[in-house]
Amino acid sequence: MIDPKLTSLKIGDGEIVSVEALHEGIDLFNDFRNAMLAQHRFGKAGLVHPSPLFAEAVAYLTVDIPGNLADSSPNLTTHWAEGFTSNPRFRFQDFWATIEWEVERKGPQLINVGFEWATAQYPYDFYWDIRWRASGIGGKGKLEIATENRVEEGRGDRRRATAQDIRGILIVVRTF
Repeated sequence: MIDPKLTSLKIGDGEIVSVEALHEGIDLFNDFRNAMLAQHRFGKAGLVHPSPLFAEAVAYLTVDIPGNLADSSPNLTTHWAEGFTSNPRFRFQDFWATIEWEVERKGPQLINVGFEWATAQYPYDFYWDIRWRASGIGGKGKLEIATENRVEEGRGDRRRATAQDIRGILIVVRTF
């Protein structure tokens, strides 16, 4: 019996195509189609992509030199910020450097953060030497970076050194 998927292919006369290559192409197409359908749902407006596939807002900030995030009042320069209602704001409080922002969509936020280091190689154990958290809902979000550790003894100096090595921060916000 002839596979009905093969009848819709347009193969010219005299062309040689191996059956394995043909079936592999059909399988890849079907896998791609199924993956795309799994990421979408049908709504009143047609096919809708409910997950945050594309970034709504992106910002790149750098710490002004001389200075660092562990200073009592560091300065940050916003090189670019797209998709925010206003540029991200910076404040320092209780050994936490906090960057706050707002986007137009009010749903929960998926936040990706990237750090740029002053040194050529990150010299510390990332898990223990940096503490940061990002959260966002209701259109507002924030990124908090610990500049010293007040809980675990013996780790405070390394956290401060880590905060001093941060030179750039990339923030990518996706909303649901």
